[in-house]
Amino acid sequence: MYHKKPLCDSKDGFVLTQAGNDWPVGLEKDPFANFYFFLLSHHAIYIHQQTGAARIELRPKFITKMLYILFTKDASLKEFHRTDGPAKIGFNENAGKLTACEWWINGVAHRDEQQGPQEILYYPVTGKVRKETYRINGLAHREGDKPAIIHYWENGQTDRCEYCKKDKLHREQGPASTVYTTSGVIRSESWYQNGCLHRLDGPAYTLYKWDKDEVFEKQWWVNGSKLNRRRLPSFENGCLVGNVNLTKASLVRSTLFDRDYGRFVRDKYDELCG
Repeated sequence: MYHKKPLCDSKDGFVLTQAGNDWPVGLEKDPFANFYFFLLSHHAIYIHQQTGAARIELRPKFITKMLYILFTKDASLKEFHRTDGPAKIGFNENAGKLTACEWWINGVAHRDEQQGPQEILYYPVTGKVRKETYRINGLAHREGDKPAIIHYWENGQTDRCEYCKKDKLHREQGPASTVYTTSGVIRSESWYQNGCLHRLDGPAYTLYKWDKDEVFEKQWWVNGSKLNRRRLPSFENGCLVGNVNLTKASLVRSTLFDRDYGRFVRDKYDELCG
């Protein structure tokens, strides 16, 4: 059912007033300054930004007292769209806190990086930031050597950082995914290129002991395939490690395993054995 503003539904104890054009772009002000809620539960509100047409939708009961406000491009209320703020907003009525803000343009998840993350998720009780995602034209992406997805522990410490190019984990120098403990100590590091675990001169995956700067496990991966260190030579920081020596036979096996790795091993063979 569609309504024009202002809207009142006494059955659910709900009143919606005009949104207006002064809806704040960021979160520095109360994003619900132009709305009034009374005993609202299990609902989503779809709003057409230009005409003010709105639809109230009953949500499943397992979504406990969670409110969603969604701005759409036209009166069909299907494509999320908003130019002056988040098009999707989640709100926890119990705690009175935001749970999510998402920016959409013409039905596509998009926000210019200079303006901030496209998606911000919050812990529903404390209201602290839980996750930030940068998206361009629907894809997780960020220019430069900056993480596109950042998770946070509830104490404010970084939980995980992920570097993405066009929705794939990718980083030229350094791990593309780093996981931290609640105290900020690195838990694991994963090196990716084009969405595949990949590193030539060192382990692509390193797992550390909890809250200790001690290595628990290392794995070597090349273009998404795990390196068999019993048959192939492995390197770390320019040095040969493991039990397989650099020989012509190991060079042939490395080339058969992966051409990129074969070229890398040949260069090391010429450098160290030339």
